[in-house]
Amino acid sequence: MSTHARGDVEITLIENDYDPDTTDTTYETTFVYLVRRAGIQEVHTDHHLGVLFPQETWFRILRETGFEVRERLAAPGQDYPILLCRR
Repeated sequence: MSTHARGDVEITLIENDYDPDTTDTTYETTFVYLVRRAGIQEVHTDHHLGVLFPQETWFRILRETGFEVRERLAAPGQDYPILLCRR
C-alpha cells in the first residue's frame, strides 16, 4: 500500500496478487485506488491477468527482435534480476 498527495488530491494504491492455480503460468493482480479530491473519496479498481515466462524466453524474444540483452541484480540486497536492453 502506498499513499501520495498533491494539492487537494490524495491517492492510496492497494495491490493484491493472487495465483489460483500454481501449476500454470498465469496469475491475477487487482489494484484498488482510493482517490480523495477536496475531501470526497472515490474507489476505483483495475484487474489484470499476468503471465510468467521462463527467463530464457525473455532473452530469446528480446534478441530475436534486435536487442542486445544484459542482466544485473535490481539493487544491492535484491535477489531478482533486471534486463538491460539496447538496440
